[in-house]
Amino acid sequence: MLRTVQAATAYPITLDEAKAHLRVDHNDEDDTIQGMIVAATIAAQNECQRRFVTQTVEWVLQHWCGGRIVLPIAPVAKDGIVSITYTDLAGVEQTLPTEQYVVQTLGYTVRIIPPMGSIWPLVKRDAPEPIVIQFKVGTAVDQIEANVKAAIKLTLGHLYENRENVTVDARSVAVQLPQGAQALLLSEVW
Repeated sequence: MLRTVQAATAYPITLDEAKAHLRVDHNDEDDTIQGMIVAATIAAQNECQRRFVTQTVEWVLQHWCGGRIVLPIAPVAKDGIVSITYTDLAGVEQTLPTEQYVVQTLGYTVRIIPPMGSIWPLVKRDAPEPIVIQFKVGTAVDQIEANVKAAIKLTLGHLYENRENVTVDARSVAVQLPQGAQALLLSEVW
């Protein structure tokens, strides 16, 4: 399970950028448009398995995944691991000292392994959250690629014009990310 601990404080596009893209020059729908910015950003992040703007998340694991743990989303800096906690066999939550794990980066991929010659500590597997890895993911807003912003704007425009979950036409096709947005995000898929 992946959960947000500290949400992003901004989004890849601002309300003013969104309104300019939608050609909206009034404030009547600001709350609606802001909600659509959030939805379009989440849709783009899900498409890429990434988080665009810096935030802190926790990943709950039932076991150590063998000798290495590969974080499920990107981008994570080498120093982005905040903490690793585990429940020991006695049922007590422990924090794994930083010298008991090594963080390896390769592009966007981050792996966590035990140091050479050591193994992960034993965990109580029937604990509600046997292992919790807390880490920072994402980048600064000004470092987000233009194609990501464009994809979010395309999705935003789609949501603004099609406010229902399903488009009813001759084929009754469910609404998905616009193809242009999918194409723009293809290079960002992790």
